[in-house]
Amino acid sequence: MNAVFDRSRKTRLLAAVRKAKSEQAAVGVIRRELDGTLEPFTDEAERQSLYEGIVTVLQRLEPQKTRIRKGDLQGALASFVLVFASTVPAAIPFLIVHNAYLALRLSNLLLVAMLFGVGYAWGRFTSSSRWHWGLSLMLTGLVLVLIAVALGG
Repeated sequence: MNAVFDRSRKTRLLAAVRKAKSEQAAVGVIRRELDGTLEPFTDEAERQSLYEGIVTVLQRLEPQKTRIRKGDLQGALASFVLVFASTVPAAIPFLIVHNAYLALRLSNLLLVAMLFGVGYAWGRFTSSSRWHWGLSLMLTGLVLVLIAVALGG
């Protein structure tokens, strides 16, 4: 859905550029869209030149259809698989342990351990402290479990 929304946003931008009364008005449309992103990295003259080039290119483009595409469905399937796969470890203790309270605590333990693993991996991918991220996510999970226990869960 986000991909469809993003394509429709681009289509609306293209329509706004085409409906602009003048080239400067069209540049103004692009400026409002991109200034916040580009301002820290460029000066006014560079942005002006870039915006004028973008307007020139956009005036030649045909609008895209905003329907759902194959890649959108593949992304949705990948998201489903990841969410489903992340819930399976939480369910396993309930399948093998007959005491519901013990199964719940084992499930909590597995999920908190998974949070540590995700944080540790995140640290590696972001070139920051693996242990910092692993422990931070794990502690966040522990706090949430403690809140749930305090509320009767």
